[in-house]
Amino acid sequence: MILDCVRPGCINHFDSRGGEIYTLEKRPGGTTEFYWMCPECRREYGLSQLDNGELEVVPKSDLTGQIPPNPKADLRMFPGRFWRRLAA
Repeated sequence: MILDCVRPGCINHFDSRGGEIYTLEKRPGGTTEFYWMCPECRREYGLSQLDNGELEVVPKSDLTGQIPPNPKADLRMFPGRFWRRLAA
């Protein structure tokens, strides 16, 4: 369950009306974790996947574009139009 923004130090609580949801599908085992970044943080930050498969919040200027395939996990953005419909 998503409760708060994924950026450390942010105090915004989950709101289905904005922000971005990311899914992290871990292997082996196929578990999926969900993360939410609030609208304020997503203007300046994004999520990056480290070599070990974990996530890191980084300034958008440090993002390199496409996230390369990772043998331990796949990070994807969940389409906003879809999850907002689910939350309604």
